Order: sequence, then structure tokens, then C-alpha cells
Amino acid sequence: MIVFENDGEIDPRLVMLIGVNVKESASAIGFFGTGLKYAVASLARWGEEIRIQSGVNEYSFASEETEIRGRKFGVLAMFSKYDKAPLGFTTELGKRWEPWMVYRELWCNAHDEPASKVFRTDVAPAAVVGKTRVIVDGPKIQEAHFNRNDFILAPDRNLLHKTKSVEIYEGAGTRIFYRGIAVQTPDKPSIFTYNITSHLYLTEDRTAGSWSTDPEIAKALTELQDAGMIDATLMAPEDRLESRLDYSYAHSPGETWTTRATQMAAVHPMQIPSSVRSKFVTATVACCPFCGRPL
Repeated sequence: MIVFENDGEIDPRLVMLIGVNVKESASAIGFFGTGLKYAVASLARWGEEIRIQSGVNEYSFASEETEIRGRKFGVLAMFSKYDKAPLGFTTELGKRWEPWMVYRELWCNAHDEPASKVFRTDVAPAAVVGKTRVIVDGPKIQEAHFNRNDFILAPDRNLLHKTKSVEIYEGAGTRIFYRGIAVQTPDKPSIFTYNITSHLYLTEDRTAGSWSTDPEIAKALTELQDAGMIDATLMAPEDRLESRLDYSYAHSPGETWTTRATQMAAVHPMQIPSSVRSKFVTATVACCPFCGRPL
């Protein structure tokens, strides 16, 4: 079983009420107050066991079948030692969520609070005062835990460059990260791995659109100091994310990047992004007066 633990005692109403968000930290990733409900519903739909400890109190969840207009639904209820509380949602909630998304949600909820810890154990810890624990048992969540470095940025990744808004890590990436969690699977893999640290607007399932992530990445790349990294991103092949970045978002590119981009534009004008050509090629290459293409 996997345990998601943090200091403090969760109010059980946070499981019962949709749209309640009480996170106080400015760096908290959660916002809508729906993610925990999506996670509970998804786990119940898959037959995974979930328990929540709030201090010495423990709550479990089960679905009860009901029929509405000829269709059967699993209506969720929360059980304590003393009573049962019907919840206002069914196992259909979050029906498109995948196990890694549930794991990410529970991981974020723990890390948005003090003294967070996530660990695997064979025996559930006893409930104690001052702790919240979400305890999940089942093969899907176990597999997600095993593969967590695919969607939770590993702390031992090699940081190559850091700006005010983006961290650039060594190694190709198939996801874009936001404050350490995957929020986008781009249409193309990237040469480096990007973690955006400035504020992004996320959907309820913690997804960010490329329209919000691409500009931040492009601006960060123009602050690079390493010529090898600059060349690699400017000359990125078409099957890499960097090849389609719009560098016009970078209003104040760094001197090192500007110098290198100017040189690359002179030597390889058609192999670099068009937004770089529009900034630099006109100063170094004669262009067609009608279409603007280099002659």
C-alpha cells in the first residue's frame, strides 16, 4: 500500500463538498477543490482501497449501486467508526482519469501541506494526532508509485540552467512539468526537460496548454549561456518540441544567446525556427522583397 502523509488534520468535509479549497500557501498547486473527489471516485471505480486518517479518526469509502432512468450508478459514501455519510458524486466522476493522475493528485495534496511524505508499506500505520494520511492499496496505485518519476520530477535530476520562471534539466523529456509535477504531454518530445516555476493556469485535471508553457520555455532558452545548449535548441530537428517554439515572445534575449543566434542565422538560416530568422536573418542575409525568404 502507498501512504500519502502530511502534518495537520484534514477536515472530512473537504472530501464531501465539491468546490472547497482552503490551501493557504501561494505555492500550492491545488486550486479548484475537486481533485480529491476525482481521486476517491476513480479508486473506487477500479476497486482499489482508500482510507483517510485525520488525526485519530479514520474514514473508508464504498459505492452503493443505484438506478437512474434505467442506468446503474455507484454512489459513493464515506464511513467512519460512528456513521455513514452519503457523498454527492458517483464512481463516474473522473472517468477519464488514469492511475498516474490519481497518484499525482494525492502527492500534490500532501506536498501542499507541511512535512509531506509518501512511502510504500505492507502494514498501514496507526492513526495519530496531528497527521493526515491517505492510504491506498491496489495494483494500479502500486504501479503508479513504481513509475512516479515519469510524472513527478525526480529530485536528483541534473539541473543545467535556471531562470526566474523555468528550470532546465538534462535529458530528453516527454512531459512538461510545473512546480515538479507533469502538467502536459506535448505533441513532440523535447531535447531537455523543462519545469516551469512561475504561475500557470491549470485545468481541474492539472493540465496546462502549450499556449501557456511554450512562451515560458522559449524565453528561458534565450537566457542560456552554454553555446552547446543554444546550438542544440536552435538546430532542433522537426520531431523535437524546440523546433516549433516561437522566440518572438523573448523580448529581452541574453547577449550570449543573441550573439550565437545571429551566427546561426547567418550560417544555417533555413534550419533554425522562423521566429529566430525574423529577428536576425534580415541583418545578415539578403531576403526576397516579396515573401521575405532568404535568397
